[in-house]
Amino acid sequence: MRVFTTLLSPAEARARYLAALSPAPLGTETVPLDQALDRVLTADLVAGEDLPPFDRSTVDGFAVRAADVEQGGESAPARLRLVGEVRMGEATALRLGAGETVRVPTGGMLPPGADAVVIQERSRVLDETVEVHRPVRPGENMISRGEDVRAGDTVLRAGRRLRPRTSAFWRGLATRASRCGCGRPWLLSAAATRSCRRTARPGPARSGT
Repeated sequence: MRVFTTLLSPAEARARYLAALSPAPLGTETVPLDQALDRVLTADLVAGEDLPPFDRSTVDGFAVRAADVEQGGESAPARLRLVGEVRMGEATALRLGAGETVRVPTGGMLPPGADAVVIQERSRVLDETVEVHRPVRPGENMISRGEDVRAGDTVLRAGRRLRPRTSAFWRGLATRASRCGCGRPWLLSAAATRSCRRTARPGPARSGT
């Protein structure tokens, strides 16, 4: 049985480990996004479009102009004319005018002219009229275009490891991109052989090694 008789301090052990490393670039390759997890970006990711790319609702309800419902209440609701509906995943050609409203789903696109959304639980539909029982402020229950990211923003820097969260963000942003340039993730061993092995996530060190 081999016996270790020399002990090193953590700092000395780390220094020896780093002295044995000889890392070198392994080149890059372009891979589909679904194969990019745990790889390393070789170039900055610059947003080519706003995220979200349009004003969108965060609730199921009715797109409104906040000024039209500022006097609305339970006893005296504001009354708006229902002029259409936006379906999830569809762009709309509707334009909201004074005294008008449009039904929208959560995540749905807001028509131009709308600056707030009334949640459906605070409203009532009567034929082509919608009663609004609570006022809303401009920007309420919605996310504005570019609120998360503006076109031209650098959102991920070269050298960033693509973890599940960043990969999901890439997918949400790069709606026109299906591939990315990435480096292969390698972990160099500090043994005298200076061999290298591919790894997705370095595991814990084994005792006695």
